[in-house]
Amino acid sequence: MPEDLFEFDDFVLDRGAYELRRGDEVVPLQRIPLELLCLLVERGGQQPRA
Repeated sequence: MPEDLFEFDDFVLDRGAYELRRGDEVVPLQRIPLELLCLLVERGGQQPRA
């Protein structure tokens, strides 16, 4: 899977296309929630710094 694609549950996050898909449908997200989702997926499982 390319670096720009992240799969979880029924979703595919495509950072290159800057979109979230569920199956063949694009899930409408505003810019800030999409950027936050990208950040969370990229850091998946990392513990926050104190």
